[in-house]
Amino acid sequence: MSETTGSRLYYGWVIAFTAFLILSVSNGMTLTGPTVFDELIIDELSALGVVTELNAAHGVEVDPQALRALAEDGRIRAALPALRELLAAEGVMIDEAELAAIIDRGAVSVGALKLRDLITLFTAGALGFFAGALADRVGVKPLMVAGMALLAGAYWYYGQVQTLADVYIVHFLFGVLLTLAGLIVNVILVSRWFVRKRGLAIGIALAGTSIGNAVLPPLNAWLLNFGDWRDVFTWVAVLPVIMIPLIFLLVRNQPPASSTGAAARAAVAATRYGMTLGEALRSRNFWMLAGLAMCTFYSILAMGTHTFLFMRDEGYSVMVASTGSSILFIGGLVGKLISGHVAETLGRQRVLLVGLGLMFSGVVCIVLTSMVHSPQLLWVGLSLFGFGWGGIYTLIQLLCADLFGLKSLGKIIGAITVLDTFGGGLGPFVTGILYDSSGSYVLPFMVITTLLAIAIVCGALLRTDVVDRMRPPGASEAEPDEEAAEMPARQVGTAQAAGATGRAQ
Repeated sequence: MSETTGSRLYYGWVIAFTAFLILSVSNGMTLTGPTVFDELIIDELSALGVVTELNAAHGVEVDPQALRALAEDGRIRAALPALRELLAAEGVMIDEAELAAIIDRGAVSVGALKLRDLITLFTAGALGFFAGALADRVGVKPLMVAGMALLAGAYWYYGQVQTLADVYIVHFLFGVLLTLAGLIVNVILVSRWFVRKRGLAIGIALAGTSIGNAVLPPLNAWLLNFGDWRDVFTWVAVLPVIMIPLIFLLVRNQPPASSTGAAARAAVAATRYGMTLGEALRSRNFWMLAGLAMCTFYSILAMGTHTFLFMRDEGYSVMVASTGSSILFIGGLVGKLISGHVAETLGRQRVLLVGLGLMFSGVVCIVLTSMVHSPQLLWVGLSLFGFGWGGIYTLIQLLCADLFGLKSLGKIIGAITVLDTFGGGLGPFVTGILYDSSGSYVLPFMVITTLLAIAIVCGALLRTDVVDRMRPPGASEAEPDEEAAEMPARQVGTAQAAGATGRAQ
């Protein structure tokens, strides 16, 4: 797509919408899309694991599907008496204690399954710095195309898994994908196209994460009506394949240097302003923002990946539980769209603290829900948490560009990502472990409450008086809507030719 003479559309808005689509697919398919299958995966892999253990210990093979049929509500450990009778009918006598030990070795726990999310986020964190540096050097388009191709292959492989080790391999690939076509590269891309309305543009792009995380769980639950969970993984693998030609057609790394419009000129000039990575590491803002990101990302992913299981534990149906997850992410969608725009007028820090306060209030409601089992309190808590989450999610990315500038933004976001994905990776895993040990979600949700209180303190200690020094002179006066003909047809041809060898692509 190209602007033509007389067009009033600044191409940066096309970039923001494209980033929205990319994040819808990359985040939705990796972070919450698979959660709808958690019970089914635990059920089937547990049956396969127990069969493997029985064969290794006694040379006995049981049909995994028959074992699953014996289990009560898919809980393999509850099948012990029936399994013992089945084996006895085959002439195999195993005492109850030994059979219980075999089931424990072969069965998959919630904590063991949720280790996959830790692997995804730790991989993304470990590679995040390198992805940011690579995006600074070669541009984002090659990374995005490679990421979508990898996601399609990983989803197909998910439909073939036989063990937890297979699941862990898939989620390692998810982590690589998130460094190639996830948050970092999309925030860098949008930030390079905007100065004056950067908050709104980043909010639009990040709304894609909420749309993806809201749509994928119920979509996957609906697709289960037409096949099993393995079939659904194979079908959904088509989505990233569709994204590849869109990335080729629409993504441009930054406005060309020959741009004549005010917004494009300001965006190009802004790439020369900001801190180096070393300067950022020596600033208080870096560590406050990183600490805030660690605490909130732990909370976001812990809640996002356990809401479905929590609601199932509370007795809700599969469809209602998947809708609960959607409400969480729809709240995030609204928060992302509103917060970026409101922050332009009310101030970044103020909106950030309001978002953190909403998240804190929401998780308190959810903690109370787990004690008194109130549906009304649950819906209120999920809505508040989601809305606040969306707001701070946008503000963290916006503050990265505002507080440190664009000169070394890829490296700085990459460094923060290493830290916040450490927290994010721990969220689903530690929450699963705490649930397994305590038997309820009260304790793990109390941990989230404490971390959000720490995040509020970090947000209050940020210094936002440096923002103006990270922008080129007069940048606040540049309006994207002022673009009458940001890139006339003859300039588009020049930019595309240059893009074959330079950073325009």
